[in-house]
Order: sequence, then C-alpha cells, then structure tokens
Amino acid sequence: MASQPYSRSTFINSTIKVARDYGFDGVDLDWEFPSNESDMSNLGLLFNEWREALEHEADITKRARLVLTSAVYYDTNFGIGSWIQGGVPPEKIVMGLPLYGPTWSLENPNINTVGAPTTGTGPGSGLLVYSQVIDFNRNNNATIVFDNTRISYYSYAGDSWVSYDDIGRSNSKSIMP
Repeated sequence: MASQPYSRSTFINSTIKVARDYGFDGVDLDWEFPSNESDMSNLGLLFNEWREALEHEADITKRARLVLTSAVYYDTNFGIGSWIQGGVPPEKIVMGLPLYGPTWSLENPNINTVGAPTTGTGPGSGLLVYSQVIDFNRNNNATIVFDNTRISYYSYAGDSWVSYDDIGRSNSKSIMP
C-alpha cells in the first residue's frame, strides 16, 4: 500500500472517512517492522502525505484536525534517540511497552540464544500475552535471560523460546549476563 502514490492516497482518504463516519478523534498506523530501506522511505512518504491530507481535510470541513499516531519500529540498539535525530519532537513521542511475547520452536534446544535456528512458531501459536509468558516460565521452570544488547528478556524451556519485556521478577532461575 505504501509503495505507490495511488494506493497511499486511497488508504489515507479511507482512513479519514472512517474516522469521521465513526466519530473518532484520529487515526493510528501500526507498522512496526518495515523490512528494508525502501519500506522506511515509503513509511516516511505515507506519514507526510497523511499529515498533509489531515490538515487539508480540517481546513475544508472547518472541523478539528484528526490526530495521527503510529506504532513504529523501535530498535533498542538506537532507541528513541534515532527518531529525535530524524526530526521528531521529543514531546510528540510516547514509548509503549508490549505486553506479549513472540514464541519460537528451537531447532536444537541446546542452541538457545538470540538468533538461534528455529523450526517455526512456539507455544500459543507464536504469541503469548504477558500473563501466559509468566505462566510458561513458572510451569516449565524456564531459564530467563536478560539481553543487555537488546535491553529485553527471553526465556526458554526445552525447544520453546519466548522473547518479551519484563521488570525482572520471576519464580524461575535467571541468567543475567
């Protein structure tokens, strides 16, 4: 959708119509994982065109401008600073914390670090909500690892592997490298 001007325009116009038809205050885009530099460039184009369309629609209709928000890529190695350096005002940034964890089945349970080979999704068909992560860790006596590079946690038990954010409390054994 974001790679072509026509499809961007169609998407933008439809979001404005839906927001107005249902009395929403704004629109939100959740594109957290652009896969390459082209996707990132198209994401930037989408944001610019969307903002301009929201301003134009508000001018024409004399209604309050719809709010545009987005859940976007956040690389722990660079963090919010990269968005600020890219020109986003700090007062416009809100950091969210996901309350879920993607899961994987390890190809070899003895190779269980970040980037270990996998055979597919793990428990919960590939996703556990936070309470399920805690239950998984407790019920399986999972090993919990804090990854200093990514500033996040992962745990594993047998061939099951889970990545998640946490405050560090657990009834399971923990490895803090």
